[in-house]
Amino acid sequence: MKLKKCSWFLFFLLESSSFAQAQEGIKIEGPNVQSISYCMSWSEQDPIKSQWCFTFFSRLQSSSDFIFAEEDHSNIKNISDPILLNEIFNQAIEHNHENVASKIFDTYQELWKDSNDTHKKLFLAIRYGRINIVQKILQTQDVDCNTLNIDGLSFLHVAIKENQVSSFYLLVRYGATTEVLNKERESLGSYAAKLGNISILKYLLKGGLSPNDQDYFESTLLHYAAKNSQIDTVKFLLNAGADPNFKDKSGRTPLHVSIFRENIDLIRALVEGGAEINISDEDGWISLHLSLLYGNEEISRYLIEKGTSLDFKDVHHRTALHLACRVGYVNVVRDLIRKNVPLNEVDLDQKTPLDVAISSGYQKIIDLLKEEGAESFYEKSK
Repeated sequence: MKLKKCSWFLFFLLESSSFAQAQEGIKIEGPNVQSISYCMSWSEQDPIKSQWCFTFFSRLQSSSDFIFAEEDHSNIKNISDPILLNEIFNQAIEHNHENVASKIFDTYQELWKDSNDTHKKLFLAIRYGRINIVQKILQTQDVDCNTLNIDGLSFLHVAIKENQVSSFYLLVRYGATTEVLNKERESLGSYAAKLGNISILKYLLKGGLSPNDQDYFESTLLHYAAKNSQIDTVKFLLNAGADPNFKDKSGRTPLHVSIFRENIDLIRALVEGGAEINISDEDGWISLHLSLLYGNEEISRYLIEKGTSLDFKDVHHRTALHLACRVGYVNVVRDLIRKNVPLNEVDLDQKTPLDVAISSGYQKIIDLLKEEGAESFYEKSK
């Protein structure tokens, strides 16, 4: 039995491959494994049916224009297997053969009785930007335009993700609400800012969305753009009137969250757009402290150059000099010394900056501080 199946399958492949190679002017590759499996199930070991099915998928999954042959029309009309029909539709959408997808759509309305399948097809059409299919589905099917897919995204969120602006507009026209949230509770504005989709942001702002809109987490559009290093979007939102000093639930501004991206151009865009550099978060850290702990030396030096507070202490009573000594930023230490910061401030652990440098093992900083007359609290206590 196994040998019989194997022989039939070899015939299926060899005959179909010969037929495919004979199609002049068409770049053809073999179908994927899933399509082959569906063909085998549908054809029931009929070599003629299997040959047509195999070559049909080979052509469908190629990059060439798809031309319906006479036998394609007759065979498709005789397909009763919904799984195979769905596979043809999905492959036609994926490989940009809208004529095939339209043929399946128009011929087999029973495929659309299951709302879940209809939603899946609409998500697929939006993802690949098949606007004609999107419009057909919306015009003829009972679609909940605000449903979420398996990834927790609405149709509008998918349109934003794939930058399918035309589909976005069409969905809104057919009843999709711009108030819909994804499973992460991200609004359309937040999601567009996160992904840098300025076209959608323009549409939403024109429709009444505030540039300072805050979500469930009290994050603004600027927070989302900043934490995802969307510099052009940050500049766009600032020009649109976004306030760069709003705080989220953690007390952090867009400038605070941008520190973690270690992107100096992003920091510059926010500071030049009006971001206050001395606002502290709920942990008592200003942007300079965050940059010393989680950013980089370039950002730290930029903030010092821009006049950040050098006297500010965090909840552990650590100054910027303490933190620079902890992470080993020699140039920052030099900058701070030039600014005449106090060298012997003590934190809650009774450590001076020199003590921190000693415990961290940064010899260059130790030597530099000693040259400037810095003292060790522990050495004085002996």
